[in-house]
Amino acid sequence: MIDRHDYVALEWVKGEIAETLQQARKALEAFVDNPHDRSRLGFCRTYVHQVYGTLQMVEFYGAALLAEEMELLLQALHEERVNSSDEALEVLMQAILQVPPYLDRVLEARRDLPLAILPLLNDLRSARGEKLLSETSLFSPDLSATPLSLSDAELADRAAPDWLPRLRKLRQALQGAQVGLFRDRDVQLHLDYLLRVFERLDQLCAGSPFGALWPVAAGLTELLQAGELDNSSSIRGLLRQLDRELKRLISDGVTTLNQPAPADLLKNLLFYLAKAPVQSPRIAALKAHYRLDEALPDAELVGFERSRIVGPDREAMRSVVTALCEELVQIKDSLDLFVRSDRQQPASLRGLLAPLKQIADTLAVLGFGQPRKVVLEQHEAVAELADGVREASDAALMDIAGALLYVEATLAGMVSGNEVGDAEESRLPTTDIDQLHRVVVREARNGLEQSKDAIIEFIASQWNHVHLESVPLLLTQVRGGLAMIPLERAAAQVQAANDYICQQLLGKQAVPDWQSLDTLADAITSVEYYLERLAEDPSTPHDMILDIADESLIALGYPPRAAGDGEVAAAPLAASEDATPARDLPEDQLLVAEPVAEEALELTALPVEEPVAAGRVRANRSGSAADRRSFGRRRRRRRRRSRRGGE
Repeated sequence: MIDRHDYVALEWVKGEIAETLQQARKALEAFVDNPHDRSRLGFCRTYVHQVYGTLQMVEFYGAALLAEEMELLLQALHEERVNSSDEALEVLMQAILQVPPYLDRVLEARRDLPLAILPLLNDLRSARGEKLLSETSLFSPDLSATPLSLSDAELADRAAPDWLPRLRKLRQALQGAQVGLFRDRDVQLHLDYLLRVFERLDQLCAGSPFGALWPVAAGLTELLQAGELDNSSSIRGLLRQLDRELKRLISDGVTTLNQPAPADLLKNLLFYLAKAPVQSPRIAALKAHYRLDEALPDAELVGFERSRIVGPDREAMRSVVTALCEELVQIKDSLDLFVRSDRQQPASLRGLLAPLKQIADTLAVLGFGQPRKVVLEQHEAVAELADGVREASDAALMDIAGALLYVEATLAGMVSGNEVGDAEESRLPTTDIDQLHRVVVREARNGLEQSKDAIIEFIASQWNHVHLESVPLLLTQVRGGLAMIPLERAAAQVQAANDYICQQLLGKQAVPDWQSLDTLADAITSVEYYLERLAEDPSTPHDMILDIADESLIALGYPPRAAGDGEVAAAPLAASEDATPARDLPEDQLLVAEPVAEEALELTALPVEEPVAAGRVRANRSGSAADRRSFGRRRRRRRRRSRRGGE
């Protein structure tokens, strides 16, 4: 089948189509903002009709079919003939955003492949209550090579006295084989009978337009014999139709031979042959005759093309995401104002519910399932705070803020892309879940690095707890991002480390002993190295690295909790024998004197000098640099230990 598409013409009109769709999108957004102004739907429909006409003119019928379905849904929406306006608007926005990337793929791959957009076409049809399309609906075999009609003399030769009796006997055999198949009795035997019937009918009707039906029916039977097709209701329906066609041939006589075989029946039979991996001589000849490999690309190609066009083009995405990020900033500002207030009116948070729901709906249109899930979870959390179901505590508010920060970072990373990176990588779809994971892992590593820097400053400043005040928010953001991917085990470990810092260091304003700091560094560094290895090689499991973090957190008396376990228990679980849980120590033993000498910091077990109150620690600035280098050295040692565990 010769490709007659004019790709140069499509290249010329593609820019105009994109501009027209931009106007259609603005008109649809205006209708969403003001549903009473239905004239906006008319404007949107006019723009989409222009796109449809342009695509019809350049003869790219797959893309034109998409525009046609969009126009029909807009008309149904305007006439209020849809069950769910919200669903219809959502799928329309998605279709408008996906037309440009589909045209880009058509130009790049040099093929118009409607099967690649079949799910979107069915979404549009479903929104207006229409019957869904199947792959057979878009299956177009080459039926042009139909045999010529038989002459009167040839028809007279076929009309022998024994012709009709032979056809009747063949129909009796066909019906007997069908009964056996429908009852699942002696299936292979009845398939053999069926194949002989179709082969004989092929001989009797050979060279006629109607005779094209029987070799295809024989090919279908071969697929059933090979076990490539199930004896399903759809196959049985096709066999019944074949029986009816044989009955028509018997009742109408030889003149039926000059009538073409029913196109729908022939097309449905050929569809099964096109999908078959079996290459018997008969099936191979039929595939070549009807050009089935071109009519139905294989599933791998269709899946690849769908993955390349999922989601809108980068320019449209950038404008939408910019608006989303601005809304997220406004929500975070409102949360910040509430945190700084007396928190006596949690009902004031109800004003955040509508923008959160709108953001979630927009993310659904863009195909960002995981960020949308996170936003919906925060919508539910804010609603509980506003209704007084949950207390508006610092932890609850920081959870919400941390999750929104990660959604914002994820969206920004997914549209920024790599400007000078690999060409193939730059063509990845913007909704690729692997890209989302990479962004979240990168931001989590940054958050852990900032947390470690804050702990180093805490040591260097002679235990000034002000430097630790940013750590809970940083670790909450890290935990929220890891849970979003999800990396539940690492998220639970980060939460356990955060609980230790909040309760033991900040809550009690205590100074930890060096063994506790050493163990804390062990835990944080193990999680960081786990994320580093995950970013470099996501296909290989690295859970052994997290075992070290578990051991360290248990030693601190803060074992990681599984997701949904609730708040930290007041009494810790039993810690390991080789380290005293910090939570079990009296508060005065959590305090330590001025830092020990640098040489002593290399020892595994460090002595603790006579404790003094944190507020009366003697100023010894000469030791702060050593302490900072020591904690960094400890992180490197944990890193090497984690590396050995991961290998």
